[in-house]
Amino acid sequence: FSFVGSVLVCNQISCLGHEKLHGAVILLARQEQADGHVSGVILNTPAESADGGLLCLGDVLTPEGEKFFGSHLCGCRLFLGGDVAPNVFSAVYELKQRDEEDPGDGTMKTVFTFDMERLKQDVDDGIVDCKHIGLFLGHCGWAHDQLWSELDRNVWFHGRVGDVQK
Repeated sequence: FSFVGSVLVCNQISCLGHEKLHGAVILLARQEQADGHVSGVILNTPAESADGGLLCLGDVLTPEGEKFFGSHLCGCRLFLGGDVAPNVFSAVYELKQRDEEDPGDGTMKTVFTFDMERLKQDVDDGIVDCKHIGLFLGHCGWAHDQLWSELDRNVWFHGRVGDVQK
């Protein structure tokens, strides 16, 4: 069974002592074949400045980081993806489909990656619109058995939303 492409919604009576996870909506985007470890990002926690304003990538980067990401990505909204590796970026984005690839049903290919070089290349190749990129600091993670245990205890509501490409 693959969790990739599904969503967890925190049960309102769960994770009360865990501010980042209480009320979270999490896209499960990666599952390791070897051990079943599952990773995802919290979709509903935008990064905010001290005065409550929403942060973009460019707001948190050093000059070296701005040079690496380039001006076209610095305007992307930034989210807090979870408490695992809180200083590591990941991205979720939609790939534009070429006419010959369009299945005609309105679906798009969604990509989850920790590889910022790949993201930059996809933007440079014109197959990603910067308006359709979610950038995340940190992510969530579960051992395979841990997630099943939490689902059995109704910590999370689980639903499928579509396919995510690694």
